[in-house]
Amino acid sequence: MFVVADGLGGHVAGRVASETAVGCLLAGMPENSPGDSSFDRLRDACRAAHLAITHRAEAEPRLGGMGTTLAALWFRGDRVALVHLGDSRIYLLRGGELHPLTFDHSVVR
Repeated sequence: MFVVADGLGGHVAGRVASETAVGCLLAGMPENSPGDSSFDRLRDACRAAHLAITHRAEAEPRLGGMGTTLAALWFRGDRVALVHLGDSRIYLLRGGELHPLTFDHSVVR
């Protein structure tokens, strides 16, 4: 698994949010998970991360406004599942050219 999580909401809050998201993804996508439900598992791990971040921000007012962008790829054999939230993008490099696989989730986009 490859994960990029870019926290926002101030230094401490952003770090907490990004660490929480990465932890939830790693916990939800064990290395030797059986079956072929990669996309469902990745989606569920992202939902768990969202809930964990939301609950922690509600419980600790100093972390209010925290969040993170996320881009993740999970490989299993010759298959890959990907997910992204926010403006951390995923590109495919093929033949020396970059091709976007995702588009920003942002007001500007």
